[in-house]
Amino acid sequence: MPAFFGRQGGPRQHVADLSRHSNAEGTTSATWLAVDADAGQLKALMPRGFQVQEPVLIVEAASLRDLPWLAGRGYELVSVVVPVIFTVGRRPVRGRLELVTWENLADPIISGREELGYNKVYADEIAYRREPSRHSVSWNVGWGGTRFLEFEVTDLAPNPSEQTQTWRSGPTFHYRVLARTGEWGPSKWSRSRPTQRRRRR
Repeated sequence: MPAFFGRQGGPRQHVADLSRHSNAEGTTSATWLAVDADAGQLKALMPRGFQVQEPVLIVEAASLRDLPWLAGRGYELVSVVVPVIFTVGRRPVRGRLELVTWENLADPIISGREELGYNKVYADEIAYRREPSRHSVSWNVGWGGTRFLEFEVTDLAPNPSEQTQTWRSGPTFHYRVLARTGEWGPSKWSRSRPTQRRRRR
């Protein structure tokens, strides 16, 4: 963000005077979908130090509304994650590797990338449709006319199953590329958090 604009506003930053600004969290409609996947194909996606905990792809989709930090606006997001084991030294850590997160608004993408280190990308189409009569929801994710993901869930359960809650436990890992400023070729791979670099003198 331009330094002249001050620090970017976001969900993790609140003004001191809350009497004029709401601190509410807004509303969220979320869907979780877990499907069996090919273990070999998932293994091919694992960065060094990661191994597949269970050959499952989990899709998490959410529509967020009435967010005070977006002046009452909202956005949609869709993430694809895999249950993994990451070994730090001799200690294994069980969690989830987030392969990609699509969002349809720049503000949460910038905030999530810069403040949290999430590997987010933009989608100009994230269509969410709910049909209460059929107890179903459908999602479409695309950019520039290219469809990345499309799914429909029927016979929705009101609450996630106990097994899904287990998949959602532990830390969330991200694996992303940090391009070096002014150096068009070299880049830095980063796991789980932004890499801090020393300033050049």
